[in-house]
Amino acid sequence: MKKKLIITGIILVAIGGAACWYFNRKAPLFDAAEGVCPRCLSHDVRRWEYGLGAMDTEEVIGGGCVVSADSPKYHCDVCGFDWGVVGEIVDER
Repeated sequence: MKKKLIITGIILVAIGGAACWYFNRKAPLFDAAEGVCPRCLSHDVRRWEYGLGAMDTEEVIGGGCVVSADSPKYHCDVCGFDWGVVGEIVDER
């Protein structure tokens, strides 16, 4: 009986450690394949859209008017991770 409890404990610790690593790992800063979250590999991904008329839809998230060079490009609806960067802002006036 004691041996079963020890083995069960070891298995639970291993599963907990793997889950902790999986959900807290650092995602790459580069863009993953479009439509795939680099953290959880979900396909429930939306693109951030910036500008005065940007509104939340099924495809995009409205990011407002203020855009910086490190504003995210994509958002995962499953794990909430934002990744990618908008990059250089070009003034087309």
